[in-house]
Amino acid sequence: MMKCGILRIHRKITEFLCELKKVEPEQYYYPEEELHLTILSIISCISGFQLADIDTFSYVGIFKRMQDTESISIKFEGVTISTSCILIQGFPIGEGLNELRNKLRNRYQESSLHTTIDSRYRLSTAHVTAVRFTSQLIN
Repeated sequence: MMKCGILRIHRKITEFLCELKKVEPEQYYYPEEELHLTILSIISCISGFQLADIDTFSYVGIFKRMQDTESISIKFEGVTISTSCILIQGFPIGEGLNELRNKLRNRYQESSLHTTIDSRYRLSTAHVTAVRFTSQLIN
C-alpha cells in the first residue's frame, strides 16, 4: 500500500514538472530521485562547512537507532510558489511526523554531536521542494 502511494505521488509530481518545463525551461527541476520530504535539518547554513569535518557515521547512527518510531502519513495537495522556488504542499495526518522530529531533536541534543537544529527556524511543515528558480521567470 505505502509503496503504491509513494509511486503515485512521484508520478504526479513528475507529470507536473514536465508541464512546468514547457513554460519555464530554464529553471532547476529536481530529478525524481532527489525529491524528498525533509524530516529535520541537522546541520544547515554554515559557511565553509565541509562534510569531511564531521564523523558522518555517528550522525547516521542516530537515525539507524530510530526503530521505535511509528509510520508517518502525509497528504500532498497543492503548491506554494515563493520568490525562490515551487513547493508541493504536504499536510501531516496524525502526529507521526512531529513525534519523529521530536525524537530526533532529543537524541541529537543528548549526543555530543554538533548540530544547528532549529537555529534558523523550527521545522514544522511538510513539503517537497520541486523547482528552484535559477533565472528570471518568463511566464
